[in-house]
Amino acid sequence: MRQVFVILLAMLAGCSSRSDNGVSPATDGERQTRRLQSYAQDISSSTGNLKVRHDAPFAVDVIVKNIGPDPWLSGGQPGDKAGWVDVSYRWLDASGAEMLIEGKRTLLAPREMLGPGESANVKLQIVAPPNAGRFTLRVSMVHEGVTWFYNAGGKPLDLSVTVD
Repeated sequence: MRQVFVILLAMLAGCSSRSDNGVSPATDGERQTRRLQSYAQDISSSTGNLKVRHDAPFAVDVIVKNIGPDPWLSGGQPGDKAGWVDVSYRWLDASGAEMLIEGKRTLLAPREMLGPGESANVKLQIVAPPNAGRFTLRVSMVHEGVTWFYNAGGKPLDLSVTVD
């Protein structure tokens, strides 16, 4: 809704609805139904091995880069997330099996769109697993209601975590 208002306001002012990087934003209908051409991502962090308490919240600084041809729109309201691209995580146990815990979403804020070739610094908000052990924290972009980037060929960031 907010994006439609911004586009209408820009048209009334005689401006283009294109962003500063020259990419036109998708309409709400396109945002919800259109798959990206590529789910390529580059996620990095200077964080090494982590040691955290079970069930404890913590944060990891990551840099996400859009290395695909499509812009990533981010920011939707709770309950209206379909089509948005956010940063999130999954937990893998010591055997490498993906746990049923699906991570909290972190927006690309303050940006609403990350164009091809653009990067953003993100403080990823995480909650540790409820049990102690050794885990892998898999960080990936997620195209809400469509797919996790790593499930569609994007390379995730994997970090070793010891949980007490």
